[in-house]
Amino acid sequence: MNHCNDQIYCIEPFKKQIQNLRKNNCYKDIDQLLIRFLRDKDIDHFRTGTLLNKSITHPYIKHDIGGRSGYRMYYLAIIAAKCIYLAYIHPKTGSDGSPNTTNEARTEFYKTIAKAIKDRTLYQVTVMGELLDFSTMI
Repeated sequence: MNHCNDQIYCIEPFKKQIQNLRKNNCYKDIDQLLIRFLRDKDIDHFRTGTLLNKSITHPYIKHDIGGRSGYRMYYLAIIAAKCIYLAYIHPKTGSDGSPNTTNEARTEFYKTIAKAIKDRTLYQVTVMGELLDFSTMI
């Protein structure tokens, strides 16, 4: 099985959101849920969720993780290259919770991902102990 572990990237808004959520005790499970969702998964795993575009080879996905009181995550999967680009995440409940993002916000996330891929201004996402680590992509 080809795993995606070494090809998971994110854009600045995703990184900042994780850092902000970590500061709130209500969301202390954010890293563990994301690690469980991302770790040791085949690229086809990342096709699941709500397809926000019509692409089979470059699906832009909205995916709920952590159940009812969990999180909603947006990401782009480039199937042939086996790369995942995390765009944004938000809690569904709690002080920072919201039921959904607007279509305009989702479009902006997508544009930001496309620009970051082109400009190579992404962060590589890895697991360091029990936390996600964001290192600048070379």
